[in-house]
Parts: sequence; C-alpha cells; structure tokens
Amino acid sequence: MGNLTDDLIAANELIIEEYQRLEEHDPHHELLKYVSLDSDKKGFTPTQDKGLQEKFLEQFTDEKTTVARMWVDYYVAMRRAVDKIEGIDREPNGYLRKEDNYSTQACARRRRPPILKF
Repeated sequence: MGNLTDDLIAANELIIEEYQRLEEHDPHHELLKYVSLDSDKKGFTPTQDKGLQEKFLEQFTDEKTTVARMWVDYYVAMRRAVDKIEGIDREPNGYLRKEDNYSTQACARRRRPPILKF
C-alpha cells in the first residue's frame, strides 16, 4: 500500500497523461483550458483566469466535493473526451434493456436469468 504522497503523484501523472492524449487529438478542447502543463510536462498549473476557474468549479465540484474528488472528476472528463474521439466505449453495458426494469418477469420473457444487484 502506497502513502498519500505517492498517491498524489500518481494522480497528477494520470491527469498529465490524459491531458497530453486529449491535446494530441484536439489542442483547443474546452477541458484543456482549465490547466496548463509545466514546461517540463511533469506538473500542471490551474488557470489564473477567474471566469474559467468559476466554470471549472461549477462543472467539477459541489458543496460536498473534496479537492481530490474534483481532480478525479476532471481526469475522468478528459478520459471520456479522448475515448469519444477514439471511438472507445468504456461505459458498462448490461444485456437487459433499461425499460425492462431488471424485473424477473422481463427476464422470463427474454429467457435470460436476472441480474441481481446487492
């Protein structure tokens, strides 16, 4: 198990890597405006633009959000943007339709076992 410092370094590396992936595909993507990479590309700096800071906070925080969660959500947003560009679908896909409501009756009609969620 790592320590908090190692975890923060790893999280920063993920953000930097995803930033670079997104930048390769679309250097003018909206998500790239919120931070800038340091010249050595080993760190990043949040934007100093107050308007963009407010927009970032609106998009990635609420009254219960921690700083760590904010950066995780930002990373996930960049990853989803890159995945969309690359045609990658990482979202979970169940075999029951949403309208089936995961009911036993719907499973019986479709002759498939129900997906049980605990």
